Amino acid sequence: MTFMFLLVVCLSSLLLFIGTLVMKGFVLNIFNASFSSYECGFMTMMNFKNFYTMQFFIIGLSFMLFDLEILLFLPFIYSESTNSPSIYWALFFLFIVSYLLVYELSMKVMSQW
Repeated sequence: MTFMFLLVVCLSSLLLFIGTLVMKGFVLNIFNASFSSYECGFMTMMNFKNFYTMQFFIIGLSFMLFDLEILLFLPFIYSESTNSPSIYWALFFLFIVSYLLVYELSMKVMSQW
């Protein structure tokens, strides 16, 4: 048992050391290449401040909220009792999220939808 543990530790250390030696030059090449333009015409990494718009972040947050909403409702599929108080809280949360989605759409926050 002790021999196997030492063998695993030594083998892992050896692989980690070899990986570090191999990746040392690779990481330097990636770092130097990040200051040049891409072949297909994108801006360099130094000019990324204006790349993301506020609409991108709003849509991203909306998708994240709806994914969390789906995760909230997955346990209720297997729920045995339908009159549980937690179901009412989940429906209340669903109502609030639906209302906020309609409100965002009416305010034209997500104009591409």
